[in-house]
Amino acid sequence: MEKIDSQTLTEVYEIIQNSNQEVRNKIPYRFKKYVYKNMDRNYKANIKPEETLLQQNINEKTKDILALIYRDYLVDEEERQKLIKEEIGIVQKIEEEKLEKYNPNNLFKQKDDNLKKEANLIIYKEEKFWKKIINYIKNKLNRKEVK
Repeated sequence: MEKIDSQTLTEVYEIIQNSNQEVRNKIPYRFKKYVYKNMDRNYKANIKPEETLLQQNINEKTKDILALIYRDYLVDEEERQKLIKEEIGIVQKIEEEKLEKYNPNNLFKQKDDNLKKEANLIIYKEEKFWKKIINYIKNKLNRKEVK
C-alpha cells in the first residue's frame, strides 16, 4: 500500500470534524486517532463546511480515503459487499488492460516486427587495398600538368 502523506490526512481530519455526529460515531476511534497523530498540523486544509463534499477542492488521495471510510464504516454489510465486488471488477479490468498492453508473449514479437521494418540497411562495400593503389596510380597518370 502506498504511503499516505500528512496533508492528505489533514484534509481527511477536517472533513471528519465537519461531519455530523452520526457519521463521526461510526468511524472507529483508532482510525481517527491515527489520522490525528499523522496529520500535518501546519497545513491549512481548504475545507468549507457550508459546501457539500462533492464541491470541495480536495486531492485524489483524500477522495480515495473518504471512499474507504464510506465503504468500511458508513454503509451496511450488503452495500459494503456490493462495493467490494465493484472494486474487484474494476481492478480486474485494469489488470486485463495492462496484460493486453504489456503481454510478455507479444512484447518481443512486436520488437522483431519493428526490426524487420528497419532492416533495409545500405550495404557499403569497402574497396580492396590493391584496387585503391591501382586507382591512385590511374588518377596520377590521367592528371595533366597545368603551367
